[in-house]
Amino acid sequence: FTLNEVVPRICREERADALLCLGNFVPRRTPCATVVFVQNPFFVYRDAAATRGLSARHRLRIAYGRAAIRSISPRPFVIVQTDVMKSRLLALADLSPERVFVIPSTCPLSEPADLQEVSNRVTGTGRPFVFLCVAHYDRHKNIDVLVEAAKRIPSYSARPFKCVLTVSPEQRPGVRRLLNRISR
Repeated sequence: FTLNEVVPRICREERADALLCLGNFVPRRTPCATVVFVQNPFFVYRDAAATRGLSARHRLRIAYGRAAIRSISPRPFVIVQTDVMKSRLLALADLSPERVFVIPSTCPLSEPADLQEVSNRVTGTGRPFVFLCVAHYDRHKNIDVLVEAAKRIPSYSARPFKCVLTVSPEQRPGVRRLLNRISR
């Protein structure tokens, strides 16, 4: 199965309202709002000195990533960590600057002032808003932050929500801890 086959099916089955792609890649077509976190700088930077000595497999992955970035649909929202990454991404892909957001990796957990405006617009009850996060569990992906994010959502919206993760306890030892935190 490929990302382009599986993700739209899961989105429909889970009735997802949003798709979170934390690993650089996004399916070509998604039936819901999509946010992708592009974090691999090799996908938008061309630096021969930095890539010298990489294995053929790694160079192939970088070439695939560059092609994926160039062909990214203009629909998803994109998150990057620096202004330089944003400018290089915009030069490479057909994206509107308003759809690319810079969130530094050192982002504080305090609430930005403009989130109150979002909070005032996103209220209501009924069917939960469903977030789908398709990812394999790896510690560096920081999926654990979703637990803290879920705790904060009620302060921004009265609408019920659900976050669906595609991780399983067998993937890594840290998954069990995460799933236990979610259960609690």
